[in-house]
Amino acid sequence: MPKVYGGLWFENLVREDKDFDLQMSLFDEQLIQGVQLRVAHPSVTPDITAVVLPKVLAKLPEGLKIFIHYGAENTGVDFGETLDELGKFAQYRQSHPVSWEEYNRQSLEWGLTVAESAKDRICNDLPWGVAHPGYGQAADDSKAWVRTAKLLKHKGSAEKIALENVPAVCDYSLYRTFSKKGGGTWDRAWSFGGTPQDMAKLLAELGDGWRCLIDFTHLRVTVNQANGAYKSILAECVSLEQTIQKYLELPHWPICHFSGIPPESRLIDSHDFLEAPVLEPIREGLRQMKVVCLEVPFTKDTSRKLLDCFRQQYCR
Repeated sequence: MPKVYGGLWFENLVREDKDFDLQMSLFDEQLIQGVQLRVAHPSVTPDITAVVLPKVLAKLPEGLKIFIHYGAENTGVDFGETLDELGKFAQYRQSHPVSWEEYNRQSLEWGLTVAESAKDRICNDLPWGVAHPGYGQAADDSKAWVRTAKLLKHKGSAEKIALENVPAVCDYSLYRTFSKKGGGTWDRAWSFGGTPQDMAKLLAELGDGWRCLIDFTHLRVTVNQANGAYKSILAECVSLEQTIQKYLELPHWPICHFSGIPPESRLIDSHDFLEAPVLEPIREGLRQMKVVCLEVPFTKDTSRKLLDCFRQQYCR
């Protein structure tokens, strides 16, 4: 059965705040074996440099494993330069005259720097971390595709960066229906790698050694989209079982993401349905993994219940 990782933001670790304390408690109780550490743009932790990283990481207890999540669209990072989900890059640019390409590069390089410092805590047969590949205005947005591949090739390494599938379509009107967050400047975006065919194309573009990381919750949302408003562009994803199988047939790492099974009506990313009834194709996919990063709302009141629910439903 797979090992289970919780989750922290790098700034939680820097501050040693209540979220940090909770994850360390879960580790002490042997409910998790590691944490996925999301690393945003270096401006989020301006006092931390590469020189002091060993001191920061020394706050973690012996034996706790690390997996890095490089900055994503909710931190203003999109290698395709299409989706600034919460307007983080736009806000940063008001006082820092940098291009989006440079902001993306700075974010990725900082994530790789943290990973380099933490590599003794990363399992030898896993990549250092994971990134969302990037977005275009549509699947055939060649300019965004080139920008995405260029940045990954420029600073990427097949052993350091796994590519995650995110829901294929990001529609702002749906986003506003389900989420109270705002601040973005986008309309609709297409996620590169969000379908098996698209991920296969991206891996081939990047070359030998590149592999994907499967997010099973994102797969469920993409299948929901294929059976809902976007069937015309997602015909290959109407079957959950077949979509999972197609991803498993791609070069992929034995570490994955999971945050529950959203209902069929849910057409955007969600982390709120871990206790939903099990879907067998997802359970079988998870059982093939060495590590599952649970991307659920970890709170003092719910974390232990959610972890117990996951083990009862998926780890027997």
